[in-house]
Amino acid sequence: MKSTGSLPETVTHALEAFLPQLKATYEKSLVMTALYGSAPAGSWVKGVSDINILAVVDKADPGRLIALGKKARKTLEKYRITLHLLSKQELLTSSDIFPVEYLELQDAMVLLQGVNLFSEMKIEAANLRHQVESMLRGGVQTLRRILIMTAGRNKLLLSALRDWSGSQLSLFKALERLTRSDKESNGMAAYQNPAELTTLLGERLNIDPHPLQELLELRTRSAEPDAAEKTATAVQARYLALLEVVDTYEAKK
Repeated sequence: MKSTGSLPETVTHALEAFLPQLKATYEKSLVMTALYGSAPAGSWVKGVSDINILAVVDKADPGRLIALGKKARKTLEKYRITLHLLSKQELLTSSDIFPVEYLELQDAMVLLQGVNLFSEMKIEAANLRHQVESMLRGGVQTLRRILIMTAGRNKLLLSALRDWSGSQLSLFKALERLTRSDKESNGMAAYQNPAELTTLLGERLNIDPHPLQELLELRTRSAEPDAAEKTATAVQARYLALLEVVDTYEAKK
């Protein structure tokens, strides 16, 4: 779990604006609030990335959801805040459905308020493998739809790949988790940034990591539209190769 000290200024302003609105709506029913995703991970990009906030409450009743919308809608829109709101029971009974998301929260969230409900949560390796496979297969289908709908228009293809690429970092982090050795499983991740992460995956899984790295870099660097089709084709090939590995991966204990 990380601190708020190094967050981008815009993210800090967003939290200062939204958290009082959330607290005013739920008061003592607010169990936990956390920042997660690209902001605490250090890969947040102004104007591109969302600010992801998890709020856990005693009961997610519609009346308070409507009240929160009346108070906070403009703030959510202004700062591109994506709010995920769960009841405490929903969170504690869904680790088998969302192992990728919950592992990322365990590793890199910023606890903003309340108690850390993830500290004692156990994520089963079999559930992680199942979701990783689902994300890979979904990624292949998304790439194919993008190629169909952009119809050879490289500028549109590049824009679509850039929009989609941000969601794939969570997949790559989950792959790293899944493929850690037993000796590494309880330690810190052996990478500091996305480039190191993709390099590590390439070494572990015996694949060329450059298409994965190029995909992630689309959000932070300029790229030639004419290269977009090559990138999409190479990423699809890597995803299919990764599926072969994941399909045969034996879940750890």
